[in-house]
Amino acid sequence: STKGRHFLDAGSNPASSTNSRSGLDQSRPLPPFKFATSGDTTQNQPQVSNGLNRAVKCRESVLECRETVTSPDELTRGIGTRECHLFRKRTFDKMPPIAYDVAHKYLKISQQSNYVEANRILYRLDKELEVADLNLSKDIAELKTFTKQKASECMRDTSHMTNDVAFRFCISKFRRYGFNIPGDLSQSEALSLLRSKKFWFKKLKTLAIQKMEEVRRHLDLVNQAKSTYCSQDRLRQHQWEKDQAYAFMENKWFCSADGELISMLDAYNANVSNPKVRRAELITRVKGTEEYSKLQGDCGWFFTVTTPSNISLSLQIRSSEPEISKAQCERCEQLS
Repeated sequence: STKGRHFLDAGSNPASSTNSRSGLDQSRPLPPFKFATSGDTTQNQPQVSNGLNRAVKCRESVLECRETVTSPDELTRGIGTRECHLFRKRTFDKMPPIAYDVAHKYLKISQQSNYVEANRILYRLDKELEVADLNLSKDIAELKTFTKQKASECMRDTSHMTNDVAFRFCISKFRRYGFNIPGDLSQSEALSLLRSKKFWFKKLKTLAIQKMEEVRRHLDLVNQAKSTYCSQDRLRQHQWEKDQAYAFMENKWFCSADGELISMLDAYNANVSNPKVRRAELITRVKGTEEYSKLQGDCGWFFTVTTPSNISLSLQIRSSEPEISKAQCERCEQLS
């Protein structure tokens, strides 16, 4: 009986020959999916190739892997059963931005442990990137389309309702994605936000960025050797967003009552919206506070509170380091 069990090995009843693709009987249907008991990774394992003896023409760098394979499916070919292959293909197709990195992680885990454990982790990553009906690995264009659709639903489906009923309808949709409306807003103000595509886009974009970075940390893409504070993909995305913002501001102009024109970019560079100006003002305030303290016979102290480096999970990769305990992680959250 498969009732009450979890999807772990993506099928554990292989065809008569899984070591050679040409030996498969394509005329017969695929065997039914089998399920392994949760936690059981050693018993009743199918006798199939797990990729341990397969020559992979790539080293630790995923970029080098991309030069020798044509797709994530090619990178993981020959591992597990045919059902494993179908499961991997469906999962990789749902996360194109990180498909190669996930495939590389899958290959590494299957070599260190077995393909069942690799399937488990792949399944968990897939679920982490799903929130209700939203795939968080969507690109910006797809995310904008999705948020426009949600805002339109809140506008169209509630046009005939009273404000109270419309608010309950829209907030139920909004809470499906783990969000809530600030308590200091009135019902009409909250309803106006829930019908705004810009509001939906801002919330869902932030969620997608945070979740994708969390997944990239699980994939060992954030560490001292590769990228210390954030992944290279996120860094490139951030730079692209800055370039888009600069291009927008260069083409927007303000006109005074006297007819004097000034570009939005010049206005941005001249006030505290500019990080350089904001930093200079902060240093000026610090210096002024220090001098005023001396005049009053006091001493001015300034502290920067950061997370201790020994609690950072992704700063360095050292197999000899002890695992970080849950208590340390909670302490890290409290300090930050």
